[in-house]
Amino acid sequence: MTSVSVGRTLHLFLSEELLKASLIANSRSTPKLKPTHGTRVPEESNIPTKPS
Repeated sequence: MTSVSVGRTLHLFLSEELLKASLIANSRSTPKLKPTHGTRVPEESNIPTKPS
């Protein structure tokens, strides 16, 4: 019985850590994926015009 409870708590802990990591990754990647909603609009629009 104890091994089952330990496995459940470990699974809950791991899933919680994964959720935190995914939330952190999402919050870090959203400004790059959606530059129109952030303040990096002129920065991102200048990048494609430089080579051309």
